[in-house]
Parts: sequence; structure tokens; C-alpha cells
Amino acid sequence: MTIFGVISGIFGFIGVAIDAIGAHWLKAHAKDAPQMLESFKTATLYHMIHSLLLLAALFGHRMTPHWVWAVAGTTIVLGITFFCGGIYAKTFLGWSWATKVTPFGGTLFMISWLLLAIGFFLSKH
Repeated sequence: MTIFGVISGIFGFIGVAIDAIGAHWLKAHAKDAPQMLESFKTATLYHMIHSLLLLAALFGHRMTPHWVWAVAGTTIVLGITFFCGGIYAKTFLGWSWATKVTPFGGTLFMISWLLLAIGFFLSKH
């Protein structure tokens, strides 16, 4: 489970870096595509929120070891990869097909929140 702490730190770093680079790059390249800018902002926001959420899975596991924490952490990592990664690939590489995986990533985000709720519920009982 410690791996989730490491991944959270790396994802946090990547999120800040992508946001900084993207903000400058998009100002120069996406003036005619405000929807791209809005999608990018959403991706970086979700990236950062879920990087922190990964720490909740780690701390939850330390409170009460249970398999639900590992599954929650895994769904968070995959959610960031598919949701944010798909938007980043379209934004920076022009891979419009990459956004086809974003709904899957968004679904994984929702599942991860439910798993965290279940994990904290189980830690009380």
C-alpha cells in the first residue's frame, strides 16, 4: 500500500507540471478552441483532487487494513490515467481518439469515491 503514497506524490508533481506547461502552451496554441481549454482545466483539477484522494486510501488502509483500500487506490490510479490522460493526449498530441477512454476514467473516479466510503464505513465496524 505504500506504493500509493509514492504514486500520489508523483501524480501530484505531474499534475502541477502539466497544469503549468499547459496553461502557457494553450494560451499560444488553443485560442480558437475554448472547449479544449475548459476540458484541460477540468482534467488538471480532477488530476490534483484524485492525487490527494489516493492518500486517503493509503491512510484508510493504515487505520484498518482491508482489501477495499487497495481496490479504491487502484481505481483512483486508473481513473487519473484514463480520464486525465485521455484529455492530455488530445490536448497536447492531437489524439482525438484518446478521449474515448475518458468516460471510463470518470466512472472509475465515481467508483473510487464509493469504495472510500465503504472503506471508512467498514473501519467503524
